[in-house]
Amino acid sequence: MPDYTEKLNLPKPLGNENVTRENYRALIDAIDNAVAKAAHTHDGTTGNGAQITAAGLANGAATDTVLGNRTADPAQTPSGSVGTITQLFSWITNRIKAMLGTTNWYDAPPTTLTAANTHMTATTGVHGATSAATANTLITRDGNGRAQVAVPSAAADIARKDTVDAVATVANAALPATSYTAADVLTKIKTVDGAGSGLDADLVKGYVPLNKAGDTMTGGLTISNGAPIITLTETDQSNKNWHIVTDGGNFSIRETDLATERFAISAGGDWIYKSNILPQLRATSGYLEWYNGGAWQPVGGQTAIQATYTRTATLNANNKAPRTWHSVVDIQNKRGIIMHAVAAVGVNAYINSGDDYYVVGSTLYIRLTIDDQVETMPMVIPNNANAGQSPNLYPLGALFIRDEHNAGGDYTYLVQLRQDPIYFMKNFKLELYGDPTQAGYTNSAINVSGTVRYALHIGT
Repeated sequence: MPDYTEKLNLPKPLGNENVTRENYRALIDAIDNAVAKAAHTHDGTTGNGAQITAAGLANGAATDTVLGNRTADPAQTPSGSVGTITQLFSWITNRIKAMLGTTNWYDAPPTTLTAANTHMTATTGVHGATSAATANTLITRDGNGRAQVAVPSAAADIARKDTVDAVATVANAALPATSYTAADVLTKIKTVDGAGSGLDADLVKGYVPLNKAGDTMTGGLTISNGAPIITLTETDQSNKNWHIVTDGGNFSIRETDLATERFAISAGGDWIYKSNILPQLRATSGYLEWYNGGAWQPVGGQTAIQATYTRTATLNANNKAPRTWHSVVDIQNKRGIIMHAVAAVGVNAYINSGDDYYVVGSTLYIRLTIDDQVETMPMVIPNNANAGQSPNLYPLGALFIRDEHNAGGDYTYLVQLRQDPIYFMKNFKLELYGDPTQAGYTNSAINVSGTVRYALHIGT
């Protein structure tokens, strides 16, 4: 069986084969067919060769001569970023022509980017601009920020300084500032704004002013002063004055000399009275009293108290436990009046240093309960207080507290004094408490004592 050639696949008889006329003719036909195929193309279609890829091209094979000329069309507007070489070139020339604004995309550019940038950043000499009054020229400011214009002629023209100065000269001549004073201006205003009014202004600081002859205020009036006074004068009663006064936290109405107080209310509303006019009134411990000319007595529901039946509660005990409340009187679920109350509490110990006595440091308390309202009143005794110290009086709530350092030196005591009666509608309780605080004496016993005189409402 014959071999075949590598290029044209022609039969090649072996050395032991006989070559016949028929074999010869077949070889001639094969050569003819192979040569005929030399005119085929490599477009991948039937009868032609496969397409040639980039790998099948030799370096430098795709030259300008091989590729040939392409014609760009600047009239084509870009529609994307993908296209043939001719289409892409056409789009590029279209954009160049648009940027240049020339007839052809390849014409010389009107200016360069460098020249355009220099023009944009320039501050002088741009388009022939000047600060002088030059016709048909752009205006620019000089080194002092000024520019000039021609003499104005139309109403909408720019005014110049010499124009304004001329107007000021005319105005000053008509109304000279040096000779036309504030008094002159006021005189002129008065002639057109209400004769005889001083200045009949419609508003003062944005508000309608009050009429001195009589008016109505729609807002509040505040007077801030250490002792504000409002004076009312009766012109038809020998100019008698009445004064509304707030002083010392109290409110009062006084007569002409301010010294005669005719009506007063305390700051906390605890009392109210009329001087020299009966009845005078006051509130004591929350209950109303009136002055009958010799003494204060209750008003209204408290008149049924058994004034002639006085009760007395007494406590007098020494060596009592410290830091414990000790009751002098405890009245519950009753109504009545406390007419007198005295109480004392002290530490039953003293410090002896030679011939001197010193009081033990402590805190002493009186606790008062009136109609479930509790008030605790303390007095602090410093360590080693001088036994000869003078007593002090402290007003605390409804009571007066006096601290005394006993001259005998054996103890310090707290005294509660009350001269005015105390009314109660539910309960009344008076308690004493001592707390020795000086080191070495904290467990010292205390002495407590007190007396309360009271009367109860009938039926309680």
